[in-house]
Amino acid sequence: MNPKSYIRSLFATVTMLTIAAGAWAQSRNVTGTVFDNDGKTPLVGATVLVQNTANGVISNVDGSYSIKVDSDNAVLVFQSLGYDTQQVEVGTRTRIDVTLKESSIFCDDSLDYYNVYQYVDRVQHRQL
Repeated sequence: MNPKSYIRSLFATVTMLTIAAGAWAQSRNVTGTVFDNDGKTPLVGATVLVQNTANGVISNVDGSYSIKVDSDNAVLVFQSLGYDTQQVEVGTRTRIDVTLKESSIFCDDSLDYYNVYQYVDRVQHRQL
């Protein structure tokens, strides 16, 4: 084999291996569990999204999830009603467990409560 042919073959092989390794490394599943405030109780129905994509899942009964990410630069966004949103960069990890903190909006004891039915009754009586 002449040196030129050997270099071409070597270059082609290295290029194909690099492309294959890059494609394999980019797309993978990330799994984990979403916990509530105490870090022990699984959070059911939490939304897990890949930021800036339409890719998302919901945590199941035991708080676990599995989601496909396309790169190490992906950011997972964890959300649930009554909890603060949390963003986590994936990096090279394949398992990410998250503890969501209660939102201060829903923890305020000084909120005023209104009887909606009385208000609606008043509006209906005025209209008559």
